[in-house]
Amino acid sequence: MDKKVSVLSGGEKTRLAICKLLLESYNLLILDEPTNHLDLVSKNVLKKALQAYDGTLIIVSHDRNFLHELAKDIYELTSKGVKHFVGDIYDFLKEKRAESIAVFEQTKGPSQGRSVNQKQSKKGHTQAQRAKNKERQKLERRISKLESEIERLEREKSNQQEVLSTLDYEDHDLAKREMENFQRLQQAVEQRMEVWERLQSEFEELGPV
Repeated sequence: MDKKVSVLSGGEKTRLAICKLLLESYNLLILDEPTNHLDLVSKNVLKKALQAYDGTLIIVSHDRNFLHELAKDIYELTSKGVKHFVGDIYDFLKEKRAESIAVFEQTKGPSQGRSVNQKQSKKGHTQAQRAKNKERQKLERRISKLESEIERLEREKSNQQEVLSTLDYEDHDLAKREMENFQRLQQAVEQRMEVWERLQSEFEELGPV
């Protein structure tokens, strides 16, 4: 808390900016990819804060897990205009028959009416973009699976903390086993968080679709 803003990392600056927004009495927040540079814990804290927010939220995001149970209306931007969809992001993807936002954007296909020369000139770019999208989808699936696993381990860890809080420490063998169980869960969470941070960094480095 004693650091100057100029020496903060990208993630720390993001946290600071969001804290400033949530502490003011605004009735509208416009957030552009707010989960970039945030770790899983910070992302969950932000989501809970936004769910408790009384105003209106306009969020641009490729993070379907973050949008789930947060966005009540989905707006699809197309070359023909804006399409409005009432419902959750998973309902939207289900209707579009896509497992993720990246997959949906890839399967929308090229716009109609292009000349042959235009299509040929974009062929190399399209192939590179497809390879990039494929890598994004792969990382997105791994991140989603890992987040579910971390959430499960966090629940187990929380339950184990309750066990420790009511434990009879005079039974040394039992206390030792329960402490080892807690440490095992804590280590498992930390290991998976390290992997999550690495994958999230790789995902962000790929840039937008």
